[in-house]
Amino acid sequence: MFADEGFVVLIQIMIGNGSPRREAYVVGCSTEDEASEAVRRLYANEPNVGITVSPLASGDLRGLKVAFEEVRLWR
Repeated sequence: MFADEGFVVLIQIMIGNGSPRREAYVVGCSTEDEASEAVRRLYANEPNVGITVSPLASGDLRGLKVAFEEVRLWR
C-alpha cells in the first residue's frame, strides 16, 4: 500500500571537527511530526541533529512509490 501523504526530511549533523553532514529522506506518513520522529529515531545517538521537514505533492509521492510508514534515503 502506497502512502497518500509524505514528506522530504532534510537532516544536518555536525561532525566532530565542525563540518556538517547532510542527508535527505522521503517518508510516507500523515504529519510533519511523524516524519520528523521517524528520521530522528535513525539518529537517536546523535545529539546535534538539525531536521527540516517539507511536504511532498501527492503526484510526486505516487511517482516515488513510497509505502506508508516507509523511510527511504533520497539520493
